[in-house]
Amino acid sequence: MRRRYLVLLISGIVLQLVSACRSSAQENVAVAIVVNRSVKSGDMSVMDVRKLFLGEKGTLPNGRRAILLMSPVGTPARKVVLRQIYKMSETEFAKYILQSAFTGRQSPPHEVAAGEMKRLVAERPDVIGYLPVTQVDDAIRAVLVVQ
Repeated sequence: MRRRYLVLLISGIVLQLVSACRSSAQENVAVAIVVNRSVKSGDMSVMDVRKLFLGEKGTLPNGRRAILLMSPVGTPARKVVLRQIYKMSETEFAKYILQSAFTGRQSPPHEVAAGEMKRLVAERPDVIGYLPVTQVDDAIRAVLVVQ
């Protein structure tokens, strides 16, 4: 009986470790900050992108007012952007958005799925978003890659 208990306990621990490794690997996906092809700019620094996403700077390099896109809660790309660009957890980000909306400082990013984000960025020169690097093609321009 003790042996079964020990085997079950070890199996449970192994499953948790494997699950944690998978989740950690998904969160380390390379993410490209993307803009429309018509935005004629070179690469942008993390600080440039951070200022745009935090509303400290309101325009893209083409002079157009930036419209921010955000992937849904829980997606690996969102976790990377929150960690590397916003420097916030999901909870901190939610508080930040509420405070920004309340003070009128910045409107919240539009939450869209990856396929929709790619389509909107390709169609509109005033949109900035992000996608896993594997989804970037000639229809859009990557200005920064974070992991």
